[in-house]
Amino acid sequence: MTLIHNALSGALAAQAALSATSQNVANVMTPGYTRQGVLLASVQPLQSGALSAGSGVKVPSLLRFSDNYKTLQMWSAASELGQRNGAQPYLTQLEQVLGEDESGINSGLDAFFGALNAASVEPTSAPLRQQVITTADALAQRFNSLNQVLSNQRASVAQQRLTTIAQVNTLASQIAKLNKEIAHTQGTGVNPSGLIDARDTKIDELASLVAVQVVQQADGSRSVSLRGGQPLVVGARAATMVAVVNADGSQTLTVEFANETFSLANTPLGGLMGGLDEFEHEALVPLMQSITEMANQLADNVNDQ
Repeated sequence: MTLIHNALSGALAAQAALSATSQNVANVMTPGYTRQGVLLASVQPLQSGALSAGSGVKVPSLLRFSDNYKTLQMWSAASELGQRNGAQPYLTQLEQVLGEDESGINSGLDAFFGALNAASVEPTSAPLRQQVITTADALAQRFNSLNQVLSNQRASVAQQRLTTIAQVNTLASQIAKLNKEIAHTQGTGVNPSGLIDARDTKIDELASLVAVQVVQQADGSRSVSLRGGQPLVVGARAATMVAVVNADGSQTLTVEFANETFSLANTPLGGLMGGLDEFEHEALVPLMQSITEMANQLADNVNDQ
């Protein structure tokens, strides 16, 4: 009887292993899928005695072949890539605008001061005086054109930030829902591997938008927060990120969770949101201020002559 029982348990264990293998093969091209395997354990003998070798084999649980450290590093890399991708299109446009030789500020300044020098040699010459007016008007148009490009970029950054915030909130809600399903499924003894894969894929998408810190909980759920510690997902509850537009065009970001509001001021957001912040505050706004100061100083100096 023991031989038959052992053989049957071995066949059932092999069947479970084949089932896991077939699932792996079927999902070999599925994005975010994690391979599974079976955990085998020897069954203690049902009868006492030195000659009782055991009562076969059992499958206590399924295994997920995932590396939590690598997963965390992948999310960190996704945030870094998202941050670079967030700023790159705007920086490329700035490079193209500022690098134009024929229509840029530098060539306009050269033409204006060249006209001034020529007019200073023959101040009574009407054509030379008209040339000064013409080049001054052209230079003013170039300043206005550049300022318009920069203003359009800032408006575009603000709009993209609002769109990204909506995506963050959607993903946080989806992760919270999956957390709830995973905790329930795990509590009933059903394999939650597919739900875990779906949740980790959502966290990967979220990490490309903002840098996240992820903590595994005992019930199978994962808590997600920003680098500054502001919560995004805790168990089955999701936070809401909010942007308020100020009078000067800037945006104030907060996170609302459990009737509390957390400020994101001076918080390194990372991801696409971090790239937008980095470009706006470290490149765009200083450049707009420099262009405005240059135009004002030039106008004041010329008018004082």
